[in-house]
Amino acid sequence: MNEFCRKNIFVYGTSLNGVKINKPPLKNNKTGHIGVSQRKNGKYKAYINFQKKAFHLGYYDDIEDAIKAREIAEEKLFGNFLSWYNEQKSNNSIVK
Repeated sequence: MNEFCRKNIFVYGTSLNGVKINKPPLKNNKTGHIGVSQRKNGKYKAYINFQKKAFHLGYYDDIEDAIKAREIAEEKLFGNFLSWYNEQKSNNSIVK
């Protein structure tokens, strides 16, 4: 587990624990992918949480489509945030 997962670090009101940082899905996640779950009807639901709000990304027949929707949402929400954070951390200029 990396250091981000052990601490509850907030930057501009956003908890880094909510941002995917190479952490595995929860044990009860049966799809093996964060933000993707399978419904009883067999469809896959894609979702993402950001600043304590859940965003529904759609239902998909194929798990790969749901995973792609989640990855696109991550890129749009988080973008280069983690690169920025790591740079700020190395310069000791993180705002908490």
